[in-house]
Amino acid sequence: MKFSYRGSSYENTSPTLEVTEGEILAKYRGQNYKVQYPRHVQVPDVIVNLKYRGVPYIAGKTGTTDTLKRQHLEQLVNLPECKLSVDKNRQKMMDEAARMHLESIRRSLEHRIQVAKANGDENLMRLLEAESKQLSVC
Repeated sequence: MKFSYRGSSYENTSPTLEVTEGEILAKYRGQNYKVQYPRHVQVPDVIVNLKYRGVPYIAGKTGTTDTLKRQHLEQLVNLPECKLSVDKNRQKMMDEAARMHLESIRRSLEHRIQVAKANGDENLMRLLEAESKQLSVC
């Protein structure tokens, strides 16, 4: 095919690409088609082990939910004991973060109360005292 760009003529010969049709059927805007792959690229297997939000599932021709349940149960039985210690450490860190967060809120509230007293704002003082009572319930 002949082209010209800013007065320069050139001919573009695009290489032909040999493709093979895979076994995977796809659907786009309601039309079914087979996915085509370049001949030098290996066609992927149809059966795929996938995981969505931690839940494993199999996409493909074979594989039933029974085999998947069995595999999941085997994984649960073979869990190492260190996972429990990781969960405990994580819980300890979360508790410490929550404690520090509440402490920061209390310090901020005390500072706001001091500023309200210094300014003599009684309405703000009542609101801050109510907030302080809510925090003491937590």
